[in-house]
Amino acid sequence: MNYKILVDADAIPAKIRDVIIRYSKRTEKPTLFVSNHFFKLSKHSFVEQVFVEKQIDQADNHIISLSSSGSLVITQDLLLAQQSLERGAKVLNQYGEEITLSKVKEKIAFRDFYSQMRDMSLDSNSNQKSYSTKDLEKFSNSLNNWKW
Repeated sequence: MNYKILVDADAIPAKIRDVIIRYSKRTEKPTLFVSNHFFKLSKHSFVEQVFVEKQIDQADNHIISLSSSGSLVITQDLLLAQQSLERGAKVLNQYGEEITLSKVKEKIAFRDFYSQMRDMSLDSNSNQKSYSTKDLEKFSNSLNNWKW
């Protein structure tokens, strides 16, 4: 099957799965959820899931091998986003933000900078926030308004 939507199911909040499944059913966009652990998905002819070995980057490598121009990758993993973009795919993160190649490079540089700051103990604050209902709504709106 030629998947239009490739989901990094290990790297997104579980709340997003139902939104993606409803979108796939409504638009009839073939969707593949890729992960290295089991989770239950509702059955539908346009939705599939595949489980890969629990090795570093196995899920990412599988998604990259399937991504191409015309596909949408949903992930919060910056390196997966970059590699997918380089193969011509579009990328959407869990906050409904379309990630471009320039944005992903900026985000990787920012992440690396903060990692160095934490390593030097100059910044001990974590900037991780919990995934809110508002975040889910923004993601849902972005996906529903996606221009293919």
